[in-house]
Amino acid sequence: MATVHAHKKIGKPISELKLLHDENSWGFIGLLMVTGTLFLRPADLLPQLKNVAVYQLLILTTAALSYAAIGEQLKQRKLADRPVTVCLLLLIGSVTCSHLFHGFLWGAQESTWIVVKLFALYLLIISLVHTTQRLELFIGWLLIAITLMSSLALADKFGWIDLVAFAPIEEAYHETESHEEYLSRIRGSGIFEDPNDMGLVLVLGIILNFYFLSKPKQGWLRYFWLIPVSILFIALAETHSRGAFIALAVAIPAGIYYHRGWQFAVAGSVLVLPIIGTLFAGRMTDFNSVYEGTGQSRIQIWSETLTLFKQSPLFGIGEGMVAEEIGMVSHNSFLQTYAELGFFGGTIFLAAFLAAAVGLIPERKYRMQSDPIQTRMHAAIFSSIVAYCVGILALSRQFVAPTYLILGLATAAQMSAQAPPLRSFRFGNQLIFGSCILGMIFLGCIYLFTRMLNVSS
Repeated sequence: MATVHAHKKIGKPISELKLLHDENSWGFIGLLMVTGTLFLRPADLLPQLKNVAVYQLLILTTAALSYAAIGEQLKQRKLADRPVTVCLLLLIGSVTCSHLFHGFLWGAQESTWIVVKLFALYLLIISLVHTTQRLELFIGWLLIAITLMSSLALADKFGWIDLVAFAPIEEAYHETESHEEYLSRIRGSGIFEDPNDMGLVLVLGIILNFYFLSKPKQGWLRYFWLIPVSILFIALAETHSRGAFIALAVAIPAGIYYHRGWQFAVAGSVLVLPIIGTLFAGRMTDFNSVYEGTGQSRIQIWSETLTLFKQSPLFGIGEGMVAEEIGMVSHNSFLQTYAELGFFGGTIFLAAFLAAAVGLIPERKYRMQSDPIQTRMHAAIFSSIVAYCVGILALSRQFVAPTYLILGLATAAQMSAQAPPLRSFRFGNQLIFGSCILGMIFLGCIYLFTRMLNVSS
């Protein structure tokens, strides 16, 4: 009886809990400002700030305000229950070793510093977003930032404003002997200047937006969230990103699976995906490029990257060296990580996402007791992780801020979860063994895929 009473107490609805103010409140405000600058670079809006390192100043200030909370997360007893954190710490070590193995000391220093700065963002998120209320506020802030960035990109596209950073990209689409047809693709600023990056973050925004749309206790006010989700859908269509479309298509069955299981996920996908495909008809659903065009070029790049992986399968050829060897990135984050960091580093990177996703799924025996609001929030974050994983299968984004932001979001959700408990997924043999098996399956599938579809071979 005591156990049941404890579950009822911990399972108190999120909406009834108050947002606690503690010694980390200023740090949390700093984190919101840091996150905002990722999506809206001040220098793009105010050219006078071009030479001011706003993001670096904000993240250093926030870290200084939150040093105690950060130190708490790095204690051994905390790390035992933070498999994603352990994976990212090991990833830093694998980045360093990937260059040291080849005697490249300068490369080891530079690459390690890049990853440490990204890990700092992850640490700030898990240290400061430590309650469900803060997690909800943080997600809402993300949506505002993504929506504002999308609005500026659309406004520039339709000629309402003129911002150089948001100028659309004109890309050749259909080429014939008589003429070329160009496609205008919107983009964000800074790290989202590629339409594909823009499209992927728009998918995350759409998924997270549906969490707020599905909150019944907000009553009719929740329908105001239809405004930002409409903006995000329009912006997504204007990116013309195939990878983003596939990410969105995968997110739908992932969300249904979280709530209802595989059977409902398959049935729901059969009904919903044709509608999504019709809405985004055009370049986003044109997959003839697998045999010619950008899709075929990426398959050939994957084949070259596999060759590089074979050259140094244990420790890799060194972080950032794929572009040096073949003249461009691999356009596949997991494959490029395996090539640059070897099987050890690639498996650790894969394990971080596996731990982030699986750690959000409740134990089956507690599923029916779950707080419905918490369940919807975790389902949205779970779907976001799955969508992001699929999206970076066609992008090399293993060492960029959004990757560590989404991992931090998942870990924060696991930490702040109300009862019933989430699935126990500590860093240990189960995670390591499962990631190794999954990594071998992934490399085998990539090998077969490139062998079958590479027209140049």
